[in-house]
Amino acid sequence: MTGMKTHTNRSCIFAASMTLGVILYALFRILLENSVLSAAPSFFIIQLIALAVAEMICRTLKLAPPKRLTVADMTRIAVLAAAASILFLVEIPVVAFYKLDLSNIPALLGAFSMGTVPGLIILGLKSAIGLLHSSSAGVGELADFVMGAALLIPASLIYHRNKTRKTALVGMAIGTVCTAVVGVLVNKFIMLPFYMGAFHMDMQGILGFANVGGVDSEWKLLLMITGPFNLLKGIVLSVVTGLIYKPLSPILHGKK
Repeated sequence: MTGMKTHTNRSCIFAASMTLGVILYALFRILLENSVLSAAPSFFIIQLIALAVAEMICRTLKLAPPKRLTVADMTRIAVLAAAASILFLVEIPVVAFYKLDLSNIPALLGAFSMGTVPGLIILGLKSAIGLLHSSSAGVGELADFVMGAALLIPASLIYHRNKTRKTALVGMAIGTVCTAVVGVLVNKFIMLPFYMGAFHMDMQGILGFANVGGVDSEWKLLLMITGPFNLLKGIVLSVVTGLIYKPLSPILHGKK
């Protein structure tokens, strides 16, 4: 029990540090008026600093690192990452230029069965493989990782405190709200600035490309389209994960 509590405390510290990294990145872009920070490189630098600070806090508090992954764990991570990468290629148009994919389900399954860190590894491997066919210079994959982590981290941490169906549902519900909020921030400060620069478009051009009636400003796009879309995506991912986790649990835990 003590080991589980220590692992949870470490995960909470790292999750909080990554969240603060996202907030700091957004604040820097506001203060510097998007003129100095380029999307992907600056975001990764801030997140690396945040992770380094989290590790220093854990060492100061003498929180032991989580148990090392076994060969069986790494095998399951590889299989789930491969499944996530395949699902990442299948996109369903929903509204404007937003498309729904189910690629975060394997990461959620891995997080529930093995822990938060393996889940994030699966998420990271999927995004890294996505770079091979990226049409956004890696910015889309970065945004997908951040929004996926916003769902996965709360869901996993809450579930592992008390492994019941109720806590899994509560965790995914909270994660869904988090991913909707983070999705608005990511689109505001990463995705929209990137596409405006890459395609030499102003906001009116983006709104014209979205082609949604009544959406005539950036914040209307973010609050009326982006937020609800990511809320819908989180709900779909949560429902599917909730339905298939129990039947797949023996395989995910390496039981015959």
